[in-house]
Amino acid sequence: MGSADVEERALDSAPKPAGLAAHGRGGGGGERIVFVRNLPYKMSAEELYDLFGKYGSVRQIRQGTAPTTRGTAYVVYDFEGDAKRAVDKLSGFNVGGRYIVLQFHQQAKLDRKALADRKRKAER
Repeated sequence: MGSADVEERALDSAPKPAGLAAHGRGGGGGERIVFVRNLPYKMSAEELYDLFGKYGSVRQIRQGTAPTTRGTAYVVYDFEGDAKRAVDKLSGFNVGGRYIVLQFHQQAKLDRKALADRKRKAER
């Protein structure tokens, strides 16, 4: 999913942590970014904040808006423990008649896939 396919909906005025986009982590490392899929298309950023804010301090939410990213979001927590609690409690949770799927963001895996895709295109 490219960054152009995701509309950032900052829900607070907190600045992005250094290295967030490049490494998928804030300065302290760990798994603070949760990827969510199978969300209802009409779910607002405020509703997402209400749902995920129950499990800890949410720094930022990025909600997919392009046709290929609708129903997805990235939720960035301030602390790893909060992200883990949200994943544990909300995976498989029914939201608007849909069972949402949560997993920790895996930037290294995405980087390897992008590199393999570039290599395949270069070989053509």
